[in-house]
Amino acid sequence: MTLRPSPTLDEHPDRILWNEKYRRGRDPDPTFAPHPWIVEILDDPHLPDGPVLELASGPSGTALALARARPVTAIDVSDVALAQLAAESVRRGLRHQLTLLHTDLTRWTPTGPDYALVSCCFFWSTTVFRQACRAVAPGGVLVWEVPVSTPQHPSHVPPRWCARPEEPASLLPADFTVHRHEDLPRGTEMSRRLVARRHSGHGDEGGAGGGQR
Repeated sequence: MTLRPSPTLDEHPDRILWNEKYRRGRDPDPTFAPHPWIVEILDDPHLPDGPVLELASGPSGTALALARARPVTAIDVSDVALAQLAAESVRRGLRHQLTLLHTDLTRWTPTGPDYALVSCCFFWSTTVFRQACRAVAPGGVLVWEVPVSTPQHPSHVPPRWCARPEEPASLLPADFTVHRHEDLPRGTEMSRRLVARRHSGHGDEGGAGGGQR
């Protein structure tokens, strides 16, 4: 797999920031451990057939784990992170299952409701969230985990990268059902995880982790 960094991102501040972090200590030797929610998603009998989309993927173990069963597209602004992911996918014999897209998510537009699963962890933009909802296929699942900051658990990330109260669930289109919307500890900080399913149009809204919010 050959990764071709986008020349239009050469001077992009986020590309520079995250490339430096991945090169020098944020994740210099990735473990490629998948996110823990992957087990219940893969065990969900209602998840439709189809590919997976992971936004702000970094060198994602989740993308690699999902690629064992489905085609996966991973998008990130850091070509260093994507190169790490590409190398690991080759090592695991999964390169044919993985498509890497080097782009600025704030400029990304989905082609349509093409993905059985769309996931994003520890990146937040209301614009990107709304676009991601458009990418979920009927019956498909959206998983999003985002930092939150509270007086009891202040976040170290800037406020613009944290969800407001009731986000992201409050931003879902009407044709989604919320199955989880919960705050989870991450060391001394907190994150919020959303699991939601897009209506299939066939009266089936089960799975994806059980009951309503």
